[in-house]
Amino acid sequence: MKAFSVVNRDFLILTKTFLQKLEGNFKFGGLETKLFDPSEQENFYSLVVRFFVPPKFKQMDLQFNFIDDLFEGGNRFFILQIYYGISDEVPKEAMPEINELCKLINSRVPLGQFGQMEEISNAYFKHNIILDFTYDENHNVEIVETSTKMILNILENFRLTFSQVLEGKQTAVEALKESKFAYMWFS
Repeated sequence: MKAFSVVNRDFLILTKTFLQKLEGNFKFGGLETKLFDPSEQENFYSLVVRFFVPPKFKQMDLQFNFIDDLFEGGNRFFILQIYYGISDEVPKEAMPEINELCKLINSRVPLGQFGQMEEISNAYFKHNIILDFTYDENHNVEIVETSTKMILNILENFRLTFSQVLEGKQTAVEALKESKFAYMWFS
């Protein structure tokens, strides 16, 4: 593992402590969690939480990690990213429609962003939250937990839409027209 600067060490200690608190709350709620240490590839702690979302209780693993690009000593504002991998195996022929679907959904959904990385054939959802660490830690945990509930709702509502496009059964427009949110695009 590479050496960390003093500023980076302070950042890692603070963010690890917060992720451990968050992990404790999720575990208390009966969820499976795993806190990953920094590595050569990822220079940050990462918390993965497994959720089971109704109606079919599909497993969804959300990843929580802090983005340290903006960290400077004494700064008490931090960016927490919540990430969900929709698919790590997007067929090459589905890429244009997945891209279109992401653009269409992002134009109407005010929280987070759907996207894709063509070079590694994946589709994802991510949302960044700016947390003010001058507040009590419990305040920030509550913000993250509330945001997580909204994110799970968004993901569940568009899961079938993404599935139809990923499997090549429908185009982005066709899948959205059949979604319960069709009115947002086609009214």
